[in-house]
Amino acid sequence: MMAQERLQPFMDQYQWGNRVVLIFAPNKMHPRYLNQIDEFEGDKNGFTDRDLLIFHLFKEAGSYQGTQVIDSVLRDQFYESFDVAKGNFAVILIGKDGTKKLRQSSPLETDTLFSVIDAMPMRQREMRKEQ
Repeated sequence: MMAQERLQPFMDQYQWGNRVVLIFAPNKMHPRYLNQIDEFEGDKNGFTDRDLLIFHLFKEAGSYQGTQVIDSVLRDQFYESFDVAKGNFAVILIGKDGTKKLRQSSPLETDTLFSVIDAMPMRQREMRKEQ
């Protein structure tokens, strides 16, 4: 079974309910990871409004989403499924439909993340409902 297929049952719990940001880094002290966390700290409400969850996936340390610990087997499935080399930094956005929407190897600006999401048809519908 391919990593993507093994990971799918886990990811199914978020489909249609959440957008997911995956942050891959060697460890919690990696400069790009620290820059990414600093960047995202500024707009908690924007993350909540867009139903965003952030997964912190470290090759050399414990991985987690919120208070949920991600074991090393599941973490390795994320690395394999999204083709992230073990020592690399990557940020990947997964839409509510479960597909990859954005990927980059440098820290992602919150404004860029939000503009990509806000341009999505599903987000457009959500914003109309909120008005």
